[in-house]
Amino acid sequence: GIELPMTRAALLLLAAAPAAAFAPTAGVVAPRPLLRAPPCADAAAAALVLRGGGMPSALAKLPKLPKLAVLGLVLLAVVLPLLAQVAALWRVAPEPALDAEVWRRARLRAVEAEGSMSAAQAEAASKLLSNHAAVLRDMTNKAPRSQAELPRLPATAQDLVDRALAEVVIRLSGERSEPASSKEAEVWAQTAQLLAARIQTSTADLQHHPRFKDRAPDMSAAAGAAMREVLRGMASSGTA
Repeated sequence: GIELPMTRAALLLLAAAPAAAFAPTAGVVAPRPLLRAPPCADAAAAALVLRGGGMPSALAKLPKLPKLAVLGLVLLAVVLPLLAQVAALWRVAPEPALDAEVWRRARLRAVEAEGSMSAAQAEAASKLLSNHAAVLRDMTNKAPRSQAELPRLPATAQDLVDRALAEVVIRLSGERSEPASSKEAEVWAQTAQLLAARIQTSTADLQHHPRFKDRAPDMSAAAGAAMREVLRGMASSGTA
């Protein structure tokens, strides 16, 4: 009749006693629990785990649509920038093949004539020397992004256009050379006409083109006048 109350008292004492009091002594292996309580606050989820891995099986039954959606987003994030780069390259004309020797002579002539050139001529020559690759690319681009109403020269004439641009620098420096053929003279004249229409020398020129409204002019008005004077001579006959 009194053993049951004593058992309850013993259990209460055991529960209140510190855990260190029941540490295993040396040489004695403490028994390992058969089941460990899972670190899960949800009692139902813990029950699933204890019953044999119910939670993993429940996760496996989740629909696969979210995974496919994530994969699709990742692919879009990778593919779209690549497509944008390809589109940009498609719109840009290929890098022109410049005649290094022709431009070496033009640059050397500009340096030698530096003391005899006017400030406007020197500025115009310097602008074309530093930007001739971009100018050549634009003048032979079959799909230009600005001033598309101006007809460009064919890419097959790129070498003749290149020499015509170098001739502009040479003539700004006070010298001149002659085209090697009637075909080259014709291309020189066409190049001069197109370049004269393309250069912008004032903010008023830029206002006519919405794409250029926030861009600085290509060169000063004086430099533009000096370049256009040379271009008028080349455009008249290609040899003037």
